[in-house]
Amino acid sequence: MPRIPGGGHQPPTTIDPEGLRPVERRGADVDVERPRGHFVDGGEAPRRDVSTGDNSNARSSLDQAPGLLNGSVELPAAGRQHPSVRVVQSGLATLAHRSGNAELNPGGVDGQWGPKTRQAVIAFQNQEGLEATGIVDRGTAAALQRSLQAGNRNGLDLRLQPELAVETRSQGGQPTGQNMVEAANMLVDKYGNNYGVPDPWYNLDPNHALPANVSLGGLKGKWKCNLFGGNAMYAAGFEPPYYGNRGRGEYPNANQFFKWSDKYAAKYGNKVHFDLVGEVQIKGLDEEAKEAKIAAVLAKAQPGDMILVDHLGDDVADGGHTRVVITNDWAESGTLTAAQASRGDARVKSHSIHHFTGEETLWILRPNQPRDDD
Repeated sequence: MPRIPGGGHQPPTTIDPEGLRPVERRGADVDVERPRGHFVDGGEAPRRDVSTGDNSNARSSLDQAPGLLNGSVELPAAGRQHPSVRVVQSGLATLAHRSGNAELNPGGVDGQWGPKTRQAVIAFQNQEGLEATGIVDRGTAAALQRSLQAGNRNGLDLRLQPELAVETRSQGGQPTGQNMVEAANMLVDKYGNNYGVPDPWYNLDPNHALPANVSLGGLKGKWKCNLFGGNAMYAAGFEPPYYGNRGRGEYPNANQFFKWSDKYAAKYGNKVHFDLVGEVQIKGLDEEAKEAKIAAVLAKAQPGDMILVDHLGDDVADGGHTRVVITNDWAESGTLTAAQASRGDARVKSHSIHHFTGEETLWILRPNQPRDDD
């Protein structure tokens, strides 16, 4: 996987910003459908890609309307065409753009206070737990400013639809394998088109070196299996491994995750993020030995464990793959299901022995380091 330059850190306040990139699950399989666009300014528009420079809504605030923030102006009492109306509409449209939540859309940024703007204000007040008056008073303006400024740092600071958000562990609780299963399924169901080879890099972890919820077209054409694995760990409440061991930064390549396991961490100067459940050096074994050793290790995998492989060859970048175990029926049928990035979108796939015999090395890793949100 590609190495990425380092970056800053902002403390997360939510796990799943519902609706940022909605996808639909079709029938019993987990193939996912790309969204045609998202709502902004009353219509459906393509997602902006920062690689093109077209990101006009990326930074927005109420700084141009100081009267709203100090309480000397309230809307619509100050006038239905007051200059602050346009600022509020722009802010609401920005939140609708980031979240895909059409209820926050004021229907346009025309500087005219009307019923759509009022309904968008009410929707925002409801999501923030404010009294739903439809009036932009000092408290509503302050909340809107906070949400906009938080989004300027990273989209995971916004809980734009809290009634639908997926929190995969109780606050402050010890994350479990079941949390990993729920997180991986959530990524497949809602954000599956973040993890296809043709797609831009679109990360959901605010502690990653690259910004969260920003489409980076420069990494189109790259496999995103380590991105999927790290995002699943973060969403489940585990701390992913980061190069540098500072609790933030870039994820290791998929075939390097084992260096953060209890067996290997000290050797490589890393913190422990995983229990090493098992490993197989596959290369060099005859076919019978391959199948026996791989089967013995895969039988130990529990839901929520991560299966990491190193492909044949010496290439580190793009040289491995990451899977999150969803179910394991190895003892009965010799199969398991696992969520993962793929050439198209993230999928849950069924696996048997032949999916692993052509690899060089296989590891089963069990996440064990809770995320530190302090």
